[in-house]
Amino acid sequence: MHLINVPSFKINEYLVPEFSIEKGKMLRFWVEIIPKNNSDTDGYLVQKLIQKQIVNNFTKHKELKMFSCPDKIKVGFFDFLNPMSVDDYLKNKIDLDETKVAQILSFFTIKPHYIIRKMGYKDQKIFSIISSIESNDVVLLDFYGFSPQNEKALTNYLLAKLKEGKALITFDNLYFKEKGSKNIFIEDINIIRS
Repeated sequence: MHLINVPSFKINEYLVPEFSIEKGKMLRFWVEIIPKNNSDTDGYLVQKLIQKQIVNNFTKHKELKMFSCPDKIKVGFFDFLNPMSVDDYLKNKIDLDETKVAQILSFFTIKPHYIIRKMGYKDQKIFSIISSIESNDVVLLDFYGFSPQNEKALTNYLLAKLKEGKALITFDNLYFKEKGSKNIFIEDINIIRS
């Protein structure tokens, strides 16, 4: 199902073509990352600006909600007194049952008993993505910082969510794009400097 069209726009030296966001589809923006700092010519800054432009297009449509996935879940002050496990969070905060929790975690190396605030960066980011997707229909996220194995597991999970009708907008570094990887649920969009 078609949700919104986003017209073509330019950010610094990067041209983003027109695209549409649809349920059951993932847009994967492959951004050309050049230097290693947040400057006008840096792809990481451009990725943030592209995200902002997409969110601005969504806010024009009051009936549509998009969630930008953070790198980790924010835990409250009381988590230090009574640490929350992955299982507790998914059951109590996201309202998933035992079977659904086991099904989701089977894609990853994250265990139900892991304490959220003690997990490493990779697991925290994956868990944040899981939580965001399970509680929102349109989610914006990035693949930065994942190993090929983690990226494959995450992609398999995302494909399962696309079949359930989720709409996903993702970002990754163009220089890590594999040749010939095609999927009917994923539209690849290359963003390069002109």
